[in-house]
Amino acid sequence: MNSENARSFFITGASGFLGASIVSALRKEFPAARMELLQHRRPLPKLADVRIVSTVTIAKGATVIHAAAATHASQKVYVESNVVFTLRVVQAACAARASHFVYISTAALGADCGSYGASKAEAEKIVRESGLPFTIIRPSEIYGGASNEGISKLISLVRRFPIAPYIPRTVLAPLYADDAIQAIVRAVTLSPQNITYILAGPSVLSFREVVETIASTFGERVLLFPLPLFLSFLFATASDQVCRLKCAKNYDNSLAQEDLSFHPRSFREGLRTLSL
Repeated sequence: MNSENARSFFITGASGFLGASIVSALRKEFPAARMELLQHRRPLPKLADVRIVSTVTIAKGATVIHAAAATHASQKVYVESNVVFTLRVVQAACAARASHFVYISTAALGADCGSYGASKAEAEKIVRESGLPFTIIRPSEIYGGASNEGISKLISLVRRFPIAPYIPRTVLAPLYADDAIQAIVRAVTLSPQNITYILAGPSVLSFREVVETIASTFGERVLLFPLPLFLSFLFATASDQVCRLKCAKNYDNSLAQEDLSFHPRSFREGLRTLSL
């Protein structure tokens, strides 16, 4: 792999919480590297010596980190953003003979996880069949940092209100943001082996256990009530988010533990970190 001075990164999705965090971590790890961020609709992180580009034009031999994705949208947008756009980035990476293609996927993968999960599975297939040296990362439910979605939103809800809903027969593996980002950066630095890593929290908890852990950690007394499936569709901004929550997911992070020294903190420990 290239030396640090010659190292080059092309990153999509830097306007999102996870993408922006990856950019910041890589800039600290490789301060002399060339870094290009693809412009999206939302503002991009302001960092010294980072170039903002408006086209998918990748430098020869660059490491590509593709983190851009639609997460709360219609099936049409999922296909356009997660499948068609991934193909476009892969084609540009092939033309540039990219040295490493890192794709940020999801643990909520496949048609059983709704249109979003189906689109991410199709995008993974494009990456695997591209001929590029690749690493695929499948994070579980991330919380902490500047994230304001998913479990982070649930944490805020439980801390603000004395009543909280939970969805029965649903399990999650909460993953603290810093643990996810450190593992992703570690994966970027390794020579690509065409491997898929699952990044999940160390414990699989029921949705109710997640709410109870939040409440007890912050000293809140919360009345929990089950949210029937038909009501959960009303609360979701898109019905496929319910499928995403309830579908079966693979949370086996043993390969990441072995290769990436991935040892995520417990959910309670992560919550305590948030309160510091």
